[in-house]
Amino acid sequence: MKDNKKNIVMIGVILIIVVSILAITMLKEDDSELLDPETIECISNRSVLYISKTCSHCARQKEVLSACLDQFEVVDCTSEGERCREEGITQVPTWVIHGKHYTGVKTIDQLIEIHQNECGVCAE
Repeated sequence: MKDNKKNIVMIGVILIIVVSILAITMLKEDDSELLDPETIECISNRSVLYISKTCSHCARQKEVLSACLDQFEVVDCTSEGERCREEGITQVPTWVIHGKHYTGVKTIDQLIEIHQNECGVCAE
């Protein structure tokens, strides 16, 4: 009988944790919607995002950009392999910002910071 009660309590705790994680994920605000359109334009004019259709991290990067993705130059290395080779892209996602390569998924805040460090622009 004690084992049944422990199992029920354990299942309840797990359900609460799972529901909490889902709620936090769903309620998280999209950074791109909070940004000034001029900041997004500034960042997008000075960067290129290299991705691959089969890359899960690339899908996550596109999700991070969501509402403003269409403002960025996005190169798919699956269909534009030669361009990616010429740019020296060896893994995706890779951002080329002011001629420097930055690999991995970047948040909007990280992109702003990179731009500020490189040329002092795009400050909010």
